[in-house]
Amino acid sequence: MTEFLVLFFSLYIWHALGVTIGYHRLLSHRSFSCIKPLEYFFVLGGYLAFEGSPIWWASMHRAHHRYVDTALDPHSPRYGGVWNAYIGWTMHDTYPEHIDPKAQGKDLLKDPIYRFLDQGGDWKKAHAVNFAIGIGLRVAMYFIFGWQVALASTLAALAVLQIPLLLNVVCHMPKAGYKNYGGQDDSVNVWWVAVLAMGEGWHNNHHMFPGSARSGLKLHEVDPSWIVLRICKLFKMVGYMNEAVVPRFEAKQKSGLLAQLPELPKLPEMPKLPEFQMPEFHMPQVPSMPDFSLPRMPEFQMPEMPKLPEFQMPEMPQLPQLSDLNLPEMPKMPKMPELPELPEIPGLQQPKLAKS
Repeated sequence: MTEFLVLFFSLYIWHALGVTIGYHRLLSHRSFSCIKPLEYFFVLGGYLAFEGSPIWWASMHRAHHRYVDTALDPHSPRYGGVWNAYIGWTMHDTYPEHIDPKAQGKDLLKDPIYRFLDQGGDWKKAHAVNFAIGIGLRVAMYFIFGWQVALASTLAALAVLQIPLLLNVVCHMPKAGYKNYGGQDDSVNVWWVAVLAMGEGWHNNHHMFPGSARSGLKLHEVDPSWIVLRICKLFKMVGYMNEAVVPRFEAKQKSGLLAQLPELPKLPEMPKLPEFQMPEFHMPQVPSMPDFSLPRMPEFQMPEMPKLPEFQMPEMPQLPQLSDLNLPEMPKMPKMPELPELPEIPGLQQPKLAKS
């Protein structure tokens, strides 16, 4: 029993991530980019959960955002009712007139695998191919791995199949959850749907910024799909990711709330007042002041200063010259005596010096 439960929950997580990451955040909204093997890994998990053609799923979801909670919304409880929002919208033969994958899903039609699974837009054929591949794989599991693996895979796929169908109903019923951000649609955040859907239950956040790879924006809004994407980015399997930043939502919220306010009645036009003209005003002439002539000051002359007597330098006495001085003569030094010549030593030859 333990092995069965481990298999069930492991496969449940893979199928659920296939819907949230593969079908929803990648194919429907292109909120991040990744390598092709990782894309097929997640999309396969969603496809084996009987989610149908990826082109069909993404085209319908894009139309849901474009016409959210209006008569053109493929699965709005407000207009189509609960049954249509849950399963009725999947039972048509082909796309309605206002939803065309050639216009709304050009990027998906480039993939030959997705084109084959869509069967040219024939919903019945596409659902039949999806059912045949899903059941055929479980039969192969039964013969290769045994009945426990086949049963765990089937039950996990059927359980995940209910989650997006349930989300279309519950997360668009205003009384079922709460709103972080205003808007004209009925989307709400439902915590238990977020638990079952690997973070997709924060639906009001998602409708505020559908292009964000992150749906849980507050501390208590856990988003397992976003955590998985962050891990994949660490291993260089995911490229760019669009992430909603909470302060940006505040401005969006205000604009959404302002859009819901009723238009204020126009004030009646005020009657035009007659034009008011100022009377002409003339300044009286100021009498001219009499001239006041100031008395002239007497001219002032400086008195002549007395002349100082001329100053003459006294003559300096002449100093005596050296020739006039009688200095005593210095005594002469005695001559040094001459040294005697040394006798020659026999046998001593004078060395010859080398010429340079």
